Amino acid sequence: RCPFLTANSQNVRAYGECRAGPGMETTMANLQGQGRWYNNNHTCVTNGHEWVEYKVKEGLSAPHCAVGSFGRINHLGNVPTSSAVNQQDLDAIPHRNNANRFIWTIPDHVNDNCVLRLRYNISTADYLGWDMDGTPGYNASYNKQPPIQQDPYIDIGTEEDEFVSLALNTNQYGRTFQDRSYVFSIKPDPRTQAQKDAGVTIYNLNVRGKRGNIVQTYPAVEYDFVPNDMNLNLNDMVHFQWTGSDYNPRRGCNDAEGGPPDGNPNHNSRADRSNLIEMTDMDMNFPRDVKTAAALQGKTMFVDENGNPDMATVMKMAFLDQKRNLALTGRRCMTREELEAINNRNARENSEFNCAKINAAYTPYFDGGLVTMRAKGAFTYFSSRNNNFSNRDQTGRICVGVTCQEATATSPRGIDNTIDNGGGPTIAQIYSAPVITAAQVEEILAEETFDFNAKDNDAFGDGEEKDCEEMRFSFDGISTGAAVALAFGMIAVGALLTLGTQYAVRRYRENKELALNGSKLGGDSDKLLSRRAKPAPPTPSRSSGAPKEVQMRRSKRSAPPPIPPRQNS
Repeated sequence: RCPFLTANSQNVRAYGECRAGPGMETTMANLQGQGRWYNNNHTCVTNGHEWVEYKVKEGLSAPHCAVGSFGRINHLGNVPTSSAVNQQDLDAIPHRNNANRFIWTIPDHVNDNCVLRLRYNISTADYLGWDMDGTPGYNASYNKQPPIQQDPYIDIGTEEDEFVSLALNTNQYGRTFQDRSYVFSIKPDPRTQAQKDAGVTIYNLNVRGKRGNIVQTYPAVEYDFVPNDMNLNLNDMVHFQWTGSDYNPRRGCNDAEGGPPDGNPNHNSRADRSNLIEMTDMDMNFPRDVKTAAALQGKTMFVDENGNPDMATVMKMAFLDQKRNLALTGRRCMTREELEAINNRNARENSEFNCAKINAAYTPYFDGGLVTMRAKGAFTYFSSRNNNFSNRDQTGRICVGVTCQEATATSPRGIDNTIDNGGGPTIAQIYSAPVITAAQVEEILAEETFDFNAKDNDAFGDGEEKDCEEMRFSFDGISTGAAVALAFGMIAVGALLTLGTQYAVRRYRENKELALNGSKLGGDSDKLLSRRAKPAPPTPSRSSGAPKEVQMRRSKRSAPPPIPPRQNS
């Protein structure tokens, strides 16, 4: 199909549209709204309009057409070979185990109004949508006589009743499930000619996904940096920028961290925010000491022209300029003491002045700017707001001037984390877990464990105003004997309550019946007692007591429908 698609692209071939004749603009708008506007040269000109043909832009080459990498049907996870089949592998962005993707080199077409359209199309081989030579097969002319039918009956044998019904939904064949468009800008290339001649490359580092766990985000995915593994040359440049949404539906109590609240009726948080802080090691999930330049000397990827830590960039990536933006409106971030003074956890974590949760970032878009990678080494980072556990981790790694390897038996962490800042390569600090004695293990296992159980996800996807309910069951401080006694006491109380309730209900019913029957019989208690003691008449059996007409109706109603006679062909 690629030869046909590239040869017939509007990049290289002119296509036409019908433009309204003088004074016919209203007619054109009405017909377009009805889907009846002219779509070919003959009918357009015949009705007094102008047919105009043009390309997207003169001088464009044919678009790139690639066969996507294979993935299991409806598989949203990672695959071993993630890039397009005929796309050149890039050492700078190792494919390894990633989601299916296409690595796009942004064209040098400066424009503030570019549109990226992503379509999730489903095609099928149940009919010839394409001929074997790569040209279109079935087209719109078959709309009134479709090649497939809804839930058809298909003969599989020679007998009249040897057929099956297929579960075939024609809405699912040859259709577009998702159609998303995004507007973006292409800015002028900031590299000097000397940088271009030296092979300096600019890479985008973005964020994918939405807030929530794997169930809550489906069919999307959780947060992650994209690409999250890069092998760069010294002096290559990275544009740190990402965006998100402020309107993700909250589908449960554990959907994500932080706010800010967006004013929706349920007062919950639906916003995406991401920040970036360096770690000492990929396994740590803990910030590196970034308090001072001395602490970061030789340990950070953000350095200035002199090789010294660029503290302004370090703090910008961590806090997204929240302090500066709040100061512009005469406000500030809350201190730790002020946050801890808020007893309601939900209110504390969603406060718009909680800069620790990145809540004061007023927009999900963040532009960290171009950063020249001047430090040699392997650098790992994470998002302190979103990084959680397992498949919810939001971490990444950038290797500059060194090659980062995948996990091996000798390097289980999968990182060749060497740093060379002029004094020779050194191994980055690796965290070692403290040794735990056997006695400590026994003590840990002997203690009871308790945790809070959050409520199940709500079914509406719009969250709730209050924080998630918490349930805790504990018998701390109660001996075994006391617990057993308490259990038997509760059982005894339950049994007494049950018996008392049954007795009260029985007395209530007897008194009610006595009052009712007594009023009908004029208060004659002897007659009442004899009537109550009189046995009920026997219920007639269905076979002998019921009238014949009723029996016939019952038999007719319960009889199965007759089997139609077979027609001889």
